[in-house]
Amino acid sequence: RARQAPRPSQSRCARKGSDHGGRGRGIARRIMASGLDVTDLGGGVLALGRPWSGRTESAARRNNVRDAAQFLEQRHAHRFLLLNLAGGQQPALFEAFPFSFQVLESDLEANPSLEGVFALCQASRHWLELRRDNVLVVTCNNGAHGARLFVAVLFAFLGRSASTHEALQLFYRARLGHDEPLDRLLARMQPSVRQFLDRAQAVITAPDLVQPKRVMFH
Repeated sequence: RARQAPRPSQSRCARKGSDHGGRGRGIARRIMASGLDVTDLGGGVLALGRPWSGRTESAARRNNVRDAAQFLEQRHAHRFLLLNLAGGQQPALFEAFPFSFQVLESDLEANPSLEGVFALCQASRHWLELRRDNVLVVTCNNGAHGARLFVAVLFAFLGRSASTHEALQLFYRARLGHDEPLDRLLARMQPSVRQFLDRAQAVITAPDLVQPKRVMFH
């Protein structure tokens, strides 16, 4: 279960100079000092390389599970929620206890659906709105492919990007270092990826189709 800690005397926004306090677009950047594969996408959302039992290999987008847990605990105490989009695997991608069980499991990467992605968007929005210094940490099998779809929909859903396509471009630029025109990026996407993003955008532009039900954290 996600736990809440007392508010620190100085917010993460003030320490790092980000746009986190206003939950705006923020500045996407890699966090290099940690030695881990982790990207700050802005607005309290981080992308994390796959946690595993081996040593950290940032170039391969894999983080030692205890290194990753220590980093999150030191930087964000009990204010982080780790969203594992590769949940439901046997054996599990990683154990939750190093992260103090502050993990939300989903099989969205293996079974993408509009219902699933918007349920996670609602849960993520609720978590980020609980406290200004809460952070959402997104991971998947390889630290990129599963996360790209979710982050693209999430940022459009939260109004941080004008569309799922624009959010996808932001993710590729920040997380993977691919800075190319949007039309070229979309042209090399699998048709199923483009279709999923287009369908999600259609739902976002028709708010009555998105159920306002919230997931409660205790």
